[in-house]
Amino acid sequence: DMNFLARWLYRQGDAALITEFLPWDIAKSDAGLAPVYLSALGTLDSWDRVKEILEDDEVPIGDVHRATYLAYCAEKLDLGYAEIKMHLRDALQAAREHSEFSEALSIGTYAELFFFHDLARQAFRFATGSSRTAQIAFERLLAMSDIRSSGVAQKEITEEFLQRFPRRPGLRERYLYLKLLTGIEVELAQYEMERILPNSSGHDSARMILALAYYRMGDLEGARQLCESADLTNLSSGHKAVYAMVMAESNRIELARNISRTIPVSLLLDEERLLISRLLQNVSSAQ
Repeated sequence: DMNFLARWLYRQGDAALITEFLPWDIAKSDAGLAPVYLSALGTLDSWDRVKEILEDDEVPIGDVHRATYLAYCAEKLDLGYAEIKMHLRDALQAAREHSEFSEALSIGTYAELFFFHDLARQAFRFATGSSRTAQIAFERLLAMSDIRSSGVAQKEITEEFLQRFPRRPGLRERYLYLKLLTGIEVELAQYEMERILPNSSGHDSARMILALAYYRMGDLEGARQLCESADLTNLSSGHKAVYAMVMAESNRIELARNISRTIPVSLLLDEERLLISRLLQNVSSAQ
């Protein structure tokens, strides 16, 4: 079977052998062989030939793959960002038309490499439309460089994520934390966290979320007690910022300063960074 042999050779890394024994005139007539042949050409850096082939509308390859391959060609042949983005946009449009959600994830990932944030966001958004790709798509949205630093943007996406997957471990706690960071429904978030804490698998993280709620509600003593019962080594950078801020407000200035020095600011949300900013102001005025 020609299909089996071509795929086996490709997996073995014998791209050159594929192009030698398999004439393009035969490969182009088979929807299974054509993609393998194109992949082999790509492995051999024959991108001019790939581009030439793809510009023939009769080549039996799907619209999504055609446009994606053309984006690769544009990259490898240094045809410019505008052309890469044009082909990726065509690929996403084709993915939408054919409901190819997994391909949309790949398109979004590729778009991110070139900082096409708008296109990547659209691709991941589309991929949330399938139960098979939705969780990964939401995670990719939350990890996007122009979203991951904003507590407001994170909250909006996490809220939608939670509505779709209410039983996903840790997601409700994360959502409540983001509400507290952004100052939304603080009292309700505190009430929910008080119910969640006894059954939470991540006790230290849950303590810090509740500590932030107490702090927002003016209960500094309650916030301090929760912080002191948590193990700092188990906390994320953001939760360490909460811990340091509460300690500073409790006049534990030296401890707060030491903790803040261990926090990589680049990993913080804007709202978490603001907590550190307030801490530094407090430390400065106390010196």
